[in-house]
Amino acid sequence: MMRAHALDQMNLEVLLPLESAYIGMLGSEKKVNAIKGNLDAKGFDLRLFDKLNTPIGLDINAQTPEEIAIAIVGQIIQIKNAKVQHGEAMTDEMLEAVIGGKSPSILATLIRKKTASPRDPGTKMVIYHDGSKVGTIGGGLAEAETIKLAAELMSDPEFRTCVHTVGEGKIKVELSGMVCSGVLEVLLERI
Repeated sequence: MMRAHALDQMNLEVLLPLESAYIGMLGSEKKVNAIKGNLDAKGFDLRLFDKLNTPIGLDINAQTPEEIAIAIVGQIIQIKNAKVQHGEAMTDEMLEAVIGGKSPSILATLIRKKTASPRDPGTKMVIYHDGSKVGTIGGGLAEAETIKLAAELMSDPEFRTCVHTVGEGKIKVELSGMVCSGVLEVLLERI
C-alpha cells in the first residue's frame, strides 16, 4: 500500500518471488492489471501473481481505516487457517523448549490418526522427564499414554527415536476420567 503504483510494482517485484505466508495489495482490478502488464513486459513470472491477495482484505463492506484493517487481518487469519495444518508450525514456546529447554526431553509428533482426534498430523509436543509438557497432540488418553511412554524412554540412555501407536486402551478409559480415546501413531525423538 504505497503512495504510487510504481512503488507497489517495485515492491511486488521483490516480494512475490519470496517464500511468504501472505502478500496483499490495495488497489482496483485496473491497477493490478496495469502492474501485471508492466511486469510481463519485463519478463516477470506472472504465475507469482497467484499468491497476491487483491483486493486486499475480506469483503465486509469496510469504510473506515479501522474497518479496513480488520478486514485485512481477517483475511490473513482466514488464509493462515486454510493453508496451515495447526500442528505443522511450532510456536515460539515450543521452539524455546526444543532449543533451550530442560533436559532430557522428547519431541512427540503426531504422524497418523487411526481414529478421531482433535489435532492433525504434524502436531508437536515437547515432553520433559518430570512429565511436564509444552504443546499438545490432542489431549485425552493417547496424550497421557504418550507422556508416560516418553518418561520411560528418557530413562534409556540408548533411546534416540521410535514410532509408537498410543491410545489403544493401555490406560483404561473408565479409570482415567477422560473421554477422548483416539488411537494415534506418534514419532518420539530425543532432543
